[in-house]
Amino acid sequence: MKIDRVPILKYEDVLIVSVHSDLDDGEVRQFQARLLETISKSAVSGVVLDVSGVETLDVFLARSLMHLVNMVALMDVKSVIVGMRPAVAITLTEMDVTFPGVKTALNLDQGRAWLKRAGS
Repeated sequence: MKIDRVPILKYEDVLIVSVHSDLDDGEVRQFQARLLETISKSAVSGVVLDVSGVETLDVFLARSLMHLVNMVALMDVKSVIVGMRPAVAITLTEMDVTFPGVKTALNLDQGRAWLKRAGS
C-alpha cells in the first residue's frame, strides 16, 4: 500500500487534500491518520478536501469523509469539501447519505474563500 497516494499540500495556513475514489479501506484509514498528524504538526486553521477526482463514491468512503471532517473539527480546524461531481451528489442522495454540518463548495477557490470568511 502506498500511504502517499493522497497528496496533502500546505498553502498559507490551509491544507489542500486531493481525494480520489480508488482508495481501499486501509489506504483511507492511513490517509486519515496522516492528515490528522499533519494538522497536529502544522499551524493550519483550515482543510480543503478536494473530491473532484472521485468518480464513484461508496458508502465507506462517504462515511470516512464525514468522520474525517468531524475529526478535523475536534482539532479546532475548519474544513470544506470541494469539487463534488453531479453524479456523486446524486448517488449520495440516492444512498441517503448526508453530511450534516459539513460545508461544501463548488471548487477550490470557493472553498478557500469560505475558509477565509470563516476565520481561517
